[in-house]
Amino acid sequence: VDRPNQVCDSANSTTKLHNETALKDSHPTTYEWLDFMKPLHGDFPRILEEEDDDGNENNMRTRIHTAVCVIKDTANLPHFPHVMQRFLPCWSLWEHLPKNVTRIMLFAKGWKRYDFQLKASFNQGLFQLMKSQNISIVDSPNIDAYIRSHNDSGTLFVERLKPNNNEARGAKDIQSLKRVTVDWMELRKNQTQSCLSVEVGSSGGGGGDNMAKPFPRIGIINRHGPRKLLDSSRISVALQLHFGLPYKPPVFYFEEFTFEQQVEAMASVDVLLSPHGAQLTGVVFMPRCGSVIEVLPHGYGRPAFFGTLAALSGLGHSYIYIGRNMTAETAKWSQRRKMRDFARGQDVCVSQDNIMRMVEVELGSWKQCCGVVAMNDDR
Repeated sequence: VDRPNQVCDSANSTTKLHNETALKDSHPTTYEWLDFMKPLHGDFPRILEEEDDDGNENNMRTRIHTAVCVIKDTANLPHFPHVMQRFLPCWSLWEHLPKNVTRIMLFAKGWKRYDFQLKASFNQGLFQLMKSQNISIVDSPNIDAYIRSHNDSGTLFVERLKPNNNEARGAKDIQSLKRVTVDWMELRKNQTQSCLSVEVGSSGGGGGDNMAKPFPRIGIINRHGPRKLLDSSRISVALQLHFGLPYKPPVFYFEEFTFEQQVEAMASVDVLLSPHGAQLTGVVFMPRCGSVIEVLPHGYGRPAFFGTLAALSGLGHSYIYIGRNMTAETAKWSQRRKMRDFARGQDVCVSQDNIMRMVEVELGSWKQCCGVVAMNDDR
């Protein structure tokens, strides 16, 4: 689906290049448990180790029958990027315990205060996914009382610390969530076909042999509301022409998509271009070797939130910031709530030159990664 654009001449970059910052950044793919989790009951994180100090099976770990991930800080909930921000560390915790452990997310009272956010299609799909994995969601008006009433040696209580960006123990845990989700939705083909996708054509000469050339799947996610990417239709055409693609990169609007459709779209894109926003929550479900190019409006340079999510998902991440000094300009526009809201709500007009340059960078990473994948698959 594509929409009419507001006035924005992305092809006329002569006056814009010096006002944009385009960079490939990097974020951690592993964290220490105590960076994002706080033990409330039980010998954590030692209890998660598979072996004890003598190299024998860790009996403390095998005695756990219930693992409760406690969410006391409910800021920005239930907006779905922040629900995911709480869920990922909990999933990481459960991945390091035996599969038969009862898994519970325990929320402080009040996290459901905005019904329209709670009913967002991404939230509803995520809750169904949790249910399919036998994860229970419990609300408690008094978390301390709940812990006292369920306190026994076989129950582990761990609190998700007040989140900064997105954290988990490691990328391996988040990739297991990706596998579970695509298997649940029967989308495994989308996750593996990218590096194997080929463009078949004649190699010339009398033999008429065919050549097989991998090509990436590039896509754009746009927004109906504030912070939309202007001129997205012409950007899509420019991408096709610049990179010689046998297709026009699609432009998605996730406001109209179910959770399943969002996951399927993400699973079908290798290089994603999108303005900063909640629609990027599903990058968790992008295929191996993928990458995200995030466009940030002037005065709202916050690449780390989705940059950390991309890194934990095994993806590359780049950003294009509309401005010269992201740190100083973001600090200036964050002084007052009204200023911040204005900055974060601006639509973005990006020069095609910078878009092509960053896509070129991410395509280089994609090709290198696909080469490694091919070598590993041949073994």
